[in-house]
Amino acid sequence: MIDGLAVQAQGPGDGPAVLLVHGFPDTSELWRHQVPALLDAGYRVITMGLRGFGASDKPAAVHEYAPARGLSDSRCSSSMSRRSGC
Repeated sequence: MIDGLAVQAQGPGDGPAVLLVHGFPDTSELWRHQVPALLDAGYRVITMGLRGFGASDKPAAVHEYAPARGLSDSRCSSSMSRRSGC
């Protein structure tokens, strides 16, 4: 978990990173068929669950779901996936 988001990083730590973000109403499980092919190609794959979906936090406050917050979550997930906290 990074800042309440379910984030999973897989693959070589030095490979080019690919961030996979799902849309409504899916979860990061949507990418289960694409992840193996990307890993086989040498990519580091990062999947994140958007707020309110899957294992990620489900805040009550509406402002927590604003587009700017989603962008911030994506940036945090892609840059911080190797360590905890954001």
